[in-house]
Amino acid sequence: ARKFGFASPSEDSVDESRRKLEERLGGPTALENLLNRLSLIENDLNEMIKVRLMVADLMEQQVNLFVFVSGQDIDEYYRSHKEEFSDVSPDEARSMIQERLVRQRSEAKRRDYIRRLRDRAVIRIN
Repeated sequence: ARKFGFASPSEDSVDESRRKLEERLGGPTALENLLNRLSLIENDLNEMIKVRLMVADLMEQQVNLFVFVSGQDIDEYYRSHKEEFSDVSPDEARSMIQERLVRQRSEAKRRDYIRRLRDRAVIRIN
């Protein structure tokens, strides 16, 4: 990701990812035990988190660059799901539909992108 000019993630992003990892593992002691078992230090973990965040950002850019939702797409979705939007204004409904369609199409493109990467991957065990 650095090669493509992506900036390093903010310290806040790294801290947030670290906090989530700590929670998933069961707390600070569990994280410290894991680092010890893997012979890693805090800086190693922070660098790994930064790389993961940059790769996620790169993937997001690669996938979402070609996600388009037209006004016609929004109108069609609204007509077929009108009951879901009975308690919101038309502008709010359009915004919600746009977000939903972008999310759905992004996820579909992300799965397709990963599938294509896997199809091209060559793994050799010596």
